Amino acid sequence: MKTRLLPLALCVLGALGIGALVYLYFHSPYEQTVTICPIYQLTGLRCPGCGMTRALYCLLHLDLQGVFRENPFLFVLPFAGYLALTELLPLCGVPWRLPRLRLSAPWVLALLAVWVVYGFGRNFF
Repeated sequence: MKTRLLPLALCVLGALGIGALVYLYFHSPYEQTVTICPIYQLTGLRCPGCGMTRALYCLLHLDLQGVFRENPFLFVLPFAGYLALTELLPLCGVPWRLPRLRLSAPWVLALLAVWVVYGFGRNFF
């Protein structure tokens, strides 16, 4: 039962993701004054994830300089998503496996540490 629902769930998530990208392509986040980041709303400081929506908007419009200006860690997200899929698919009972990336825990922790230091450090420099 679990295996039969997974393709449907992946299709629904994929359709929602494509719909969100199409919406973002035509609706600039630069024109909105409301932010959804709770850390920014509470502290006035940008968190490590702040700017991801604007960076994705820039990427959709092929503005690589804008991506790096808003949040250069956008380029790490596809790798993080792939790592998550390689771990989650076997847990969902999927019979096929994706090739695994060979990243040790210290590398993952180092990347997370750099992301957090960058995210909060950009508020002060």
